[in-house]
Parts: sequence; C-alpha cells; structure tokens
Amino acid sequence: MTATSKTEIVRVERHERETNASLVRRFSKRVGQAKIVARARALRFRSRRPSEEAKKKNALRRIEKSKTRERLYKLGKVSKTPRFHKK
Repeated sequence: MTATSKTEIVRVERHERETNASLVRRFSKRVGQAKIVARARALRFRSRRPSEEAKKKNALRRIEKSKTRERLYKLGKVSKTPRFHKK
C-alpha cells in the first residue's frame, strides 16, 4: 500500500501470513504518524493570495466608494461620524 503527499511517500509491505486488516491498520498508523491527513485538512480551507488584478480592482472599488460617501456627505444625505464606535 502507498500514500503520497507532496513530500513523502508512505510505503507498507505485506508480511508473510499477515491479514489484510493488520496491513491496513499498519498503513493507517504510518499515515497518521506522517501527518499526511492533518496537512491535507489544514490546506483544505486555505485561501489564495489575491492577484495583482484583484488588488487593483479592490483599490478602485474603495476609491469609488469613498468618493460616493464624500459626495453624499457634501449633499447632507449622510453624516460624517462612523456607524460603529470602538469602546
């Protein structure tokens, strides 16, 4: 049996007169010791870094929103005070 990670390979050879259940048990133990499953679960929800294009889009969106807020403030439609105050 073989399990592959980016860096490691866990290999377990079947011993003479060994049952399949004990072979699987030994394999599972080695995989657990190598932390292959733990690493895979940790990477499961990892998010990518934003690309240069995404950073630029976000920056343009922030600039546009601040311009809109400033225009509404000058027209008297919104107040300048922040909505949420830190205590």
